[in-house]
Amino acid sequence: MTQLLFVSTIPYDGQILFFDAGDDGSNPFVFVGSESVASRSHGLAVKTRADLVTTANDLVPVKVEVWLGEAPTDFGGVIVWTGPITCGERGFTVGSVIGSDTHPIDAGPGVHSITVLVQPEVEPNHVVFVLDPKPFIHVPT
Repeated sequence: MTQLLFVSTIPYDGQILFFDAGDDGSNPFVFVGSESVASRSHGLAVKTRADLVTTANDLVPVKVEVWLGEAPTDFGGVIVWTGPITCGERGFTVGSVIGSDTHPIDAGPGVHSITVLVQPEVEPNHVVFVLDPKPFIHVPT
């Protein structure tokens, strides 16, 4: 397992995005119910706790990690989504688009398997994305 990213970012609109950097149609996402993850073929939005924490009376960041291969064994989070995600030639982007706090993730073009874990399960303040190191369907460039 290899950690590709560890950041703290403000979860504007209570979500963290993971999407194909070259596909403008893969974000933004709007949650319409109580789902933990909204998905499209080229992107995901993970519901987090609100960006404004009333007890702190301020915007408070959440932790975001991206791992390649396996999740860290000491995380102890809950799996909220597993499935395919399509990547183009520019890799993925993860973070908060509204807050302009996004980070590139290098990945080969094709369809990858991704697992999303959160902690705690309700109103999470920590999101972990685990990306399979190789696409299971390669898209020729």
